[in-house]
Amino acid sequence: DAQACDVLADPARRKAGVAVSRMAGAHAACAKAATNAALARARALCAGSAIDRCWPESYVLPAQAMQLREAMRESGDAFWIVKPDAGAHGDGIFLSNDWERVLRGTTAREKSKTGAGAGAHVVQR
Repeated sequence: DAQACDVLADPARRKAGVAVSRMAGAHAACAKAATNAALARARALCAGSAIDRCWPESYVLPAQAMQLREAMRESGDAFWIVKPDAGAHGDGIFLSNDWERVLRGTTAREKSKTGAGAGAHVVQR
């Protein structure tokens, strides 16, 4: 992308001390939900391999809400980390072992920011 290259090449367009503050298209490469989906496909293709041991049990909300609810029920009091897909620097992350709290927390966070319904969140144990 020419605009991204211009920012890289022209130090006057960057913040002091920052090599790149934003690169066009980076969200698509770094989005948590997309990364989780790619790793889930890799796990399915490579069942029993090292990827099964290095990637936590993960679900994307709202698409996998029912699967997450069942997994949380089966996990007892285990805590889960909830991360907004588009979040950065820890914004919007919380821990919970309660399905209703996860559901309320993901919906309330998005409504307070956008006035709309919940956006994608990745939930991991």
